[in-house]
Amino acid sequence: GGGPDESCVKANKAGLQMFAAEILKASINSQSIIDDKNKNIITVDYNAEWIDEDSDTFIQYIEPLEGTRKKPIPPPETSYWKNELIKYSLAFVFLLIVVCIITGIVTIVKTIF
Repeated sequence: GGGPDESCVKANKAGLQMFAAEILKASINSQSIIDDKNKNIITVDYNAEWIDEDSDTFIQYIEPLEGTRKKPIPPPETSYWKNELIKYSLAFVFLLIVVCIITGIVTIVKTIF
């Protein structure tokens, strides 16, 4: 159907941790399942405590795949020079403000005395 309810998970912290534990268990067993030609799925306990009894969607098994994704995950963009430029620009502006304040105070003191 492609509705918004089909791409959403409603969960609390404890439920997410239990679900993550199930996924981690599956990841540990994935290579042995891939190597065994008779078994090709990893069952997930869908009557577990982490699933709401009123839920419409159940994850019953995982099919591990051998190989990599079609498109590799791109590395996160790291713009080192941009970060450094921003840091040094802000430091320069702060230093300029400090110098202007000191110059202003010295000028006021010289004018008064």
